[in-house]
Amino acid sequence: MSKHGQKVIIDPNIVGTVAGYGAAATQASGSFAHAHSPNIHALSPRTSGATAKDRVSSLAARDFRLDLFRGISLLLIFIDHIPDNFLAFFTLQSVSFSDAAEIFYFISGYVAAMVYGKVLLQHGFFAASLKVYKRVWTLFIAHIVLFMVFVAEVSISVNHSGHWIYNTQLRVDDFLAEPGTAMFKALTLQFQPVYLDILPLYIVFLMFFPLVLKGFSRNALLVMIPSVFSYLGVQFWNWNLPSYPEGHTWYFDPFAWQFLFLMGAYCGFTKLTGRRVLPQSRWLLGVAIGFLVVAGTIQFSATLHGLSEAIPRVLSFVVAADKTTLAPLRILNFVALAIVVATLIPQNARFLTNPVGWSIVRCGQHSLHVFCFSIVLAVISQIVMQEIDGGVPLQVAVNVIGIGSMLGFGTLMSWLRHEGKLPPPPQTVS
Repeated sequence: MSKHGQKVIIDPNIVGTVAGYGAAATQASGSFAHAHSPNIHALSPRTSGATAKDRVSSLAARDFRLDLFRGISLLLIFIDHIPDNFLAFFTLQSVSFSDAAEIFYFISGYVAAMVYGKVLLQHGFFAASLKVYKRVWTLFIAHIVLFMVFVAEVSISVNHSGHWIYNTQLRVDDFLAEPGTAMFKALTLQFQPVYLDILPLYIVFLMFFPLVLKGFSRNALLVMIPSVFSYLGVQFWNWNLPSYPEGHTWYFDPFAWQFLFLMGAYCGFTKLTGRRVLPQSRWLLGVAIGFLVVAGTIQFSATLHGLSEAIPRVLSFVVAADKTTLAPLRILNFVALAIVVATLIPQNARFLTNPVGWSIVRCGQHSLHVFCFSIVLAVISQIVMQEIDGGVPLQVAVNVIGIGSMLGFGTLMSWLRHEGKLPPPPQTVS
């Protein structure tokens, strides 16, 4: 998790616009300027308040594709988190300019806009704000508990193995050096050890989300213009927030990643109000497919070149796709991927409800629990692979056990949510 270039540190108090990320970028149409819905009665000039609320409810019906791809992103994140994992050479990061993080944040923004936007349109700003901040509190508690489990997990591993290098690799040594300061910095989201930099960003985004929803309900330009300016501030002036220890900055730059999150939120809110973001176009689909083919060829050749210098790269120079600053190529790659997926995979695709697909859907439906569980698994997997020289067979075993455990955990959470009953997948997806 290296930083590229000199970063300009900006005081956290000046954080402005933030929000999310989603997976169906082609399910809406029209311009930002026309994406506004002052209240639920404005959804249709001839509908009553109750009818308008019913329409909002129908438009907010669950799209299981979102759960599926959020679940897939969690599985990919687990694989990518394990160092020297051969399977990581075949995940999204190896065949495109973007990776699972873009999927996760975009869908998070999309789903947040659908869920809390529905509350805003039906019950008003105050009710929506309460729902959002209740979720913020849940995420914050989850992050702190995960932080303590993470530190304990690494410390126990070091004590049993005697290999202090794990403290350095996973950045626990910063906590051991000054636990009081490190704990305070963790509570303020500034201390982010390895693997623990995803939830803090999501928490920050949701803290501003009620204002984002209010802006979308009036005119999306009120949200997207500041968002674009914030993103450009990163690309041209290296804006970022300070983190702990001194001299570090956020790995996921909030000023940049808010743009992708808000793109997802815009798509979700637009879907909620019955509009489209982009028209269905074979030409647009063709351009998106062409971009993915070119990007995939360039990136995969670079991945193979990393395995063996005898394999030539398609380009002799390094493509600028920095993850911290969310380089423009990463956004273009993700948008192209979203267009292709949303166009070619229908909402009623049969594989959504087959045993494997539905297991992944359940992971997406319980993304917070499954994500936290995956972090615990990733640490165990990394230490096991470094302690035991098992080669490829061990890597296969670690991946199979880890992925299987995550799928099983998602199913367990569904069973617990339904009080000891495991509802079957729907016969058809509308």
